[in-house]
Amino acid sequence: MKVAVIGLEGADPSLVFDELADAMPNLAELAEDGVSGPLASTHPPEPIPAWTSFLTGQNPGELGLTGETNRDWTITRQGRQAPYGEGARVGSLALDEATVWERAGEAGCDLALVGLPHTFPVEPVDGTVVAGSPAPGPDAAVTHPPELGEELALGEAFFTEPPAEADRQSKLDRARAALAQRFDVAEHLAERSWDLFAMVARSPRLVQETAWSTHDTEHALHEDDTGDAVRAHHRRLDERIGDLVETLPDDTAIVVASVQGAQACQGTVQLNAWLRREGYLSLADEPEAPTAFDAERVDWANTQAWAAGGAAGHIHLNVAGREPQGTVPPLDYEALRDELQAELAAIDAGDGHLAAQAIAPGEVHEGARVDEGPDLFVYVEELAYRCEASLGHETVLTDPARGRHEATASSEGLIVVSDPGDRFSGTVDDMQATDGAATLLDLLGLDVPEKLEGRVLQPDGSLPG
Repeated sequence: MKVAVIGLEGADPSLVFDELADAMPNLAELAEDGVSGPLASTHPPEPIPAWTSFLTGQNPGELGLTGETNRDWTITRQGRQAPYGEGARVGSLALDEATVWERAGEAGCDLALVGLPHTFPVEPVDGTVVAGSPAPGPDAAVTHPPELGEELALGEAFFTEPPAEADRQSKLDRARAALAQRFDVAEHLAERSWDLFAMVARSPRLVQETAWSTHDTEHALHEDDTGDAVRAHHRRLDERIGDLVETLPDDTAIVVASVQGAQACQGTVQLNAWLRREGYLSLADEPEAPTAFDAERVDWANTQAWAAGGAAGHIHLNVAGREPQGTVPPLDYEALRDELQAELAAIDAGDGHLAAQAIAPGEVHEGARVDEGPDLFVYVEELAYRCEASLGHETVLTDPARGRHEATASSEGLIVVSDPGDRFSGTVDDMQATDGAATLLDLLGLDVPEKLEGRVLQPDGSLPG
């Protein structure tokens, strides 16, 4: 049996299955004909590591990936060490674990891959590849075979997101172009011979971050006369899903998946401003205005911790022997981490407290590389508040900005499986991102390696164990 995967980044189950069900009849039909329900994301519920876990069947502690970038770790006789800063964006060469498409290719399957993470730099396969993140743009070597790029006439919107400072309409235009380009390429390649077809569309997340307030009447930025950009985009998305499904062979099992959901963003917590106020972070060079985190501005000799941002905050401790100018003795590591966890439980935002959960990776991950991530993940008000790493903010809490981060991630994506034999029917129960790879391999009729953590989704929506 052939398998086609349609990944929808940021598609939220409440939005898709309930609020916008009338605007998405094609997806509703797939759900009705098969099995559907929520999909629990990873920690943190961000595109990387969530897609990585879905496509490898391993948790972030085994993968060593907890975000879009990875610190440049090296192993020395003294232990694991890394320079300051975020490091390089995660590409195909950062993965030590085999992906579904690699396992399928080794088993003799032909592949067609469109916009998947971890496909750049592009590696040869039996079939076709158009790379996803972190591919820099159409002028790079982003396809296999190489001449495929000229055939497809790839555009910038396929690969890159608009600048953060762009206005809302420009961002919506880019999201619409990204949707069209990804599905145009997908339909073109779906007409070729393949056993495993897989694509990821980023546009749902882009539109929600840009214009959630046009749909959510309770959002602080809602205006009555703007039109519902979220509904309009989901309607267009559903039309393209319907068009793509029509091009698929009759013997194809269809899997629609999202590895994170969405919710209204209530504001942004400036974690480095909080760390400064509480005495954990010192600066040698004070910026005149808010600016991106720059390791060279930090007074590392007087710093115990710093943060990176995202839907969740990523706090790193400045550990002696691990960081270049570490100040925290290894024997004091756990005590400082526990202290930060306790203090972050209620963040003083200036005019009130925000409930936060500071999670040590070892509490939610396991594996040989669990210590390659941050020392704490910070979820503020169950992720309703984003965390940011900028320097130079006078306040810990900043309000949502129109056209930028109007929505943020939630910890629950979605899954739909419909197969040509009508075996699947019902509601998914307790599926997790790590169950994706095992389920896809099983649908392909391939053996599921014992080392995979994930389970195989059963036709009635249950999962073993």
